[in-house]
Amino acid sequence: MPNGIVKQEYGRGCSFLNKQQAPTAVTEAMFLDNTMRPHLALNYETPENMHRKVA
Repeated sequence: MPNGIVKQEYGRGCSFLNKQQAPTAVTEAMFLDNTMRPHLALNYETPENMHRKVA
């Protein structure tokens, strides 16, 4: 997942108060990207939906 998506679409371009917040923020962004965000390369399906269809 490109940094631009993390920063712009998931509001993660801010500063963190401590080092523990960064991994949590990235994990949340990855979850949202895989479960909520439609991807053009997947015909506007989410990766999660596409995995379910293929499995």
